[in-house]
Amino acid sequence: WSVDRFRDSDELIELTLDRALTPNETLALVIGTLDVTSLIDVSSTRVRYRPLGNALPAGDSEITVYVVRDKKWTEVAKVPVKVRNRFGLDEGRVLPTIDLSSAGELKRGGTDTTTVDPKPAIQDLTLRLGAESNMTRSAWTLRTQANALGVSRETDRLRFGSMESAAPPVDLTDYTVELTRGESRFQVGNLSASGHRQLLRDFGSRGIGGTLRLGSLGSLDATVMNGSNPVGWTNPFGLEQSAHRLSSARLNLELKPSRPGAIHLDITGLDGSILPIANFNQGSITDAEKSSGWGSQLEMSDANQRIKLAGGIAQSKFTNPTDVLLSGDSTLVAVRPVTRTARFGEMTVQVFKERRLRDSLSASLSAAVRHERVDPLYRSLGASMQADAESNAAELNGTVGALTMQARLTRARDNLAGIASILTSKTAQTSINLAMPLSAVVGPKGAWYLPMMSFGRDGTHQYGEGVPTNGEFNEEDVPDQASVSTTGSLDWTRESTTFSYRWNGSLQDNRQPGRESADIKGAVHGLSLGLAPISSLNISLEASRERQRFIETEATQELDRVGAIIRWQLGAITEFSTNISRATSLDGGAGVKTNNTELQLEASRGFTLYRMIDGRPQGRIFVRFARVLASQHPQFAGPILSRDLRWTLNAGGSVRFY
Repeated sequence: WSVDRFRDSDELIELTLDRALTPNETLALVIGTLDVTSLIDVSSTRVRYRPLGNALPAGDSEITVYVVRDKKWTEVAKVPVKVRNRFGLDEGRVLPTIDLSSAGELKRGGTDTTTVDPKPAIQDLTLRLGAESNMTRSAWTLRTQANALGVSRETDRLRFGSMESAAPPVDLTDYTVELTRGESRFQVGNLSASGHRQLLRDFGSRGIGGTLRLGSLGSLDATVMNGSNPVGWTNPFGLEQSAHRLSSARLNLELKPSRPGAIHLDITGLDGSILPIANFNQGSITDAEKSSGWGSQLEMSDANQRIKLAGGIAQSKFTNPTDVLLSGDSTLVAVRPVTRTARFGEMTVQVFKERRLRDSLSASLSAAVRHERVDPLYRSLGASMQADAESNAAELNGTVGALTMQARLTRARDNLAGIASILTSKTAQTSINLAMPLSAVVGPKGAWYLPMMSFGRDGTHQYGEGVPTNGEFNEEDVPDQASVSTTGSLDWTRESTTFSYRWNGSLQDNRQPGRESADIKGAVHGLSLGLAPISSLNISLEASRERQRFIETEATQELDRVGAIIRWQLGAITEFSTNISRATSLDGGAGVKTNNTELQLEASRGFTLYRMIDGRPQGRIFVRFARVLASQHPQFAGPILSRDLRWTLNAGGSVRFY
């Protein structure tokens, strides 16, 4: 038999000998560690064993054949065998998880107890339930996963926003059932769909979908999903409301099957409508919308992947039907359906790769150009993007030895239809980034005293093109602002010690008529030190200084901060941690200095009820103390303006039952 094929546990085992046994020989058969010699049937050169009372052990085993002569066993064959389990599966695994955690406030206090809610000490309970399974038989595989969340506090329940007090305390967060055969699959539950980037991009919700493999030519994907992301036990397939669905299909074609990726064509279709229903965790003003469209994108590359081309076009028809919940009693002009187009194109070229400059120095360089245009009023329910905009970009990426560099230039504009009464905005962006370990250039490799150095500079110029006519614009209303941000860093590492210096300088240059002096200059300096004197102790120290100067008013704002985090692991199950920080800010314009000090202490200990899980304690309990002190003072001298002290003592824990 094929040693790669799984067999049923009661399937007949049949072996063929290369010769018949002599009268003084017998045959012995051992499967795994089970001796089944007394149950075999030997007839001439054929050996049969049907495992009826003693089923074959599930999984991978070995059948060992011995010839017994004068009580001496001689191994003559060893054959692997794969056996299905008692449920008839090649492989089967079910992994449940049950976690229970609690957190609550034991006591609180402060300088002004009237502002502190004197609620009694309570514990909020959170229950997390989950299950995963993977079952395989022959070429079929069934995978499932599901998660549920239970909370004791009513306002924290998953569907409290829509159901309020009727929201169930234990609710389904997500689930997926997937059946696959080869590269074809069928899915139910929470899934994600993608297609043309301007028509359908990473849209996730509850629904049904699948992929049908079309041999070496490609595949066909199809999905039908809810228009928003639902949770809960109701509406299990997400398809109860026909007016709140997105349906999509995507045909993926390899036009040169002998070299996948050489010429790849995607054709995507989308049809959907949504009701004014927000996601369960999103608060927003929604509107009823419909869209339908198609998109096609082509990707090509040469055999060495040095040149890659991609481009596509999408067309979408968008309808915004009247929604009485938004219009109320007002009479509104109906929005006419519009059909608009979006397109993109990009090319990447590996100019050269690992080109040898000298014996120990090589260089690489790649270049890319990108173009994207989205027509005015373009809208697709499956992809979120800015309409009425066009952008073009060029990018260089290179390395010279240990030096890496990246440069990017982008130009963008809107008001593509050139409507005279609308402001046309243009954006120009440039950026350059460099990184290099100094030890690779000026010193011995790996020398800890030579840092990793990085530098970056980003510039953005956003401005309006001309003064719109009949738009009630004046020249001073047209924005014109240039911003420059420069960053640098030095990083040292030596064994268990790390040290970093960060710097950022920024300039916001206002060029708008009448606002030329409304500029802002800023600078930030930061230091961080990490220490691990012993394996169980980690110390992190940091300090920063930030300054901003407003040129027009000559006012300044300052912020100084120092902080420390200490984690101490005592044994395998006990841990102490401390987090302390102090921030001092100065508002020069208001003449006020503010001090803010925060302290947090936490002790936790693990415990095991009946077994370790994943090599860790099954549960953990903690006690946490937090204290915040804020005070305001005059910038120079005078009595304290305000002082506020708050502290809390919390305790809780978590346990994983499985």
